[in-house]
Amino acid sequence: MLRRSALTLFCLFASIGAAFANCADGEKKLRLGVTKLIAGSDLQRGSATVKERVDRNLQGRFCLDVLEDDNSFASDVAMSGLQEGAAEMVLVDLGQLGRFVTVAQAYRLPFAFRHERALTKFQTASNPALNEVLKSNGAFVLANLVQPSVHFGARKPLFEPSDMAGAKVRTPEAGNLSRPRLRPLDAVPQAPSDAGIVEDLKAGRVDIVEASWSELQKLADAKMITHALESHHLAGGYALLVSNKWWEGQSDELRKELSALFKEAVQQASFRIANADRNARNIALAAGLDVRILTDGQRNRWIARMSDLWGDFRASNPPAVVDALESANRDF
Repeated sequence: MLRRSALTLFCLFASIGAAFANCADGEKKLRLGVTKLIAGSDLQRGSATVKERVDRNLQGRFCLDVLEDDNSFASDVAMSGLQEGAAEMVLVDLGQLGRFVTVAQAYRLPFAFRHERALTKFQTASNPALNEVLKSNGAFVLANLVQPSVHFGARKPLFEPSDMAGAKVRTPEAGNLSRPRLRPLDAVPQAPSDAGIVEDLKAGRVDIVEASWSELQKLADAKMITHALESHHLAGGYALLVSNKWWEGQSDELRKELSALFKEAVQQASFRIANADRNARNIALAAGLDVRILTDGQRNRWIARMSDLWGDFRASNPPAVVDALESANRDF
């Protein structure tokens, strides 16, 4: 049922995008730069939701043109694309903006967030500090898109850092980002082969999977994993960044309208993504996947093994940002 619903939702988004591929006469084009979208991915759904709302609410005045281009808008080069005027706004993975903003290190910190809602709290609290730095790069955060954290899936229980020793871990990111996190655990990042993750697990090329609940649920259905550790160990923090130069050229009335519209659209997209993630977790549980949650003591042992990364974060950021991260976790 979930697969059918997800496919229906994707087809709906695809038809919406096709219907508004070109602006109508008299409409101004707003360009949203994104990395190459994977069909059915959280980022694709989020972009489609934003486009749907803009095209509907601003019909006759503006239309949103979603530009997919890794060369201009992949997260590590998105700021340059914005600065060079390739788009008015970009949707980027904050965790890959470390060379621009040290605040973004939090999204790659191992086990930084105890819960998805802690991530949302941190985003809100850290945006002022983030915008202070982004200002010098000609941009600011208009809205935050929350992407689900990832968890561990395996054929054996995982509780302690020592359980990772020697394991080949399939990561959702490039090796240069995952190696610093996995090295202290004596684990090896492993990119999936062309055969796919299921075949990699069958052949023993991969022992452990880092993935969101949507992917873990599929692997559990295929009997490729029997255990999962709900670790929230890698946060997905996306932001809608807007060009200051373009924004300041708009009227106060239009800025107010666009701000409210984009924030509402991104919030709606975040809700849909989070709801799909929760549903996938519940389906995996109902199917018999053994899901464990880290206790505070266990979580602290994982953090201690990766103390160098945490030390870099504390040394690189003002106390207000570090306090925002600690405060975000207190209620969870």
